[in-house]
Amino acid sequence: MSPAISHSGIIKREISKLKEDGWLVFTEVHYRTFIFDIFAVNPETKQMKVIEVDVGHDSSSDKLKYVESLGLEIKVVRPTSQPVPYRSVQETLNALGDPIRLRIIELLAQNDMRYVDILNAVNLTPKKDAGRFGYHMKTLASSRIITKKETSYTLSDTGKKIFNFIKNLE
Repeated sequence: MSPAISHSGIIKREISKLKEDGWLVFTEVHYRTFIFDIFAVNPETKQMKVIEVDVGHDSSSDKLKYVESLGLEIKVVRPTSQPVPYRSVQETLNALGDPIRLRIIELLAQNDMRYVDILNAVNLTPKKDAGRFGYHMKTLASSRIITKKETSYTLSDTGKKIFNFIKNLE
């Protein structure tokens, strides 16, 4: 793995690329409530673009949506030395890989439920299947698909998005 590249190092690299291609480049452009890392204009084509450098955090979705609403091209640059969060993607896909867990998601999409009600709804018995069922619930909770309230379980925002995605696949 290469050493981490600093925010300023990435900006210098992007500015250099743009200037080589004949772009006019402005840095730290303040507009409304936003500060844009790089704003570039191609004097020949009059094309404009915004480049945001994202080091260790996600760029503000409000900022990205605003730039898109203006019809400008936006590029978010992340250093290649930063790992992609494959582990969380893998955990989520693993959580979706069992019919019992999919049924739990489907049930919780309808309404919040208590542990024992979910257990019964997926046709498992407390005496015989408690360990297996607990494993399924833990898998969904650790993947942040479900959350526990005081006395019941509910789909998280992520869980709701996953349910809608699955529903649209059918």
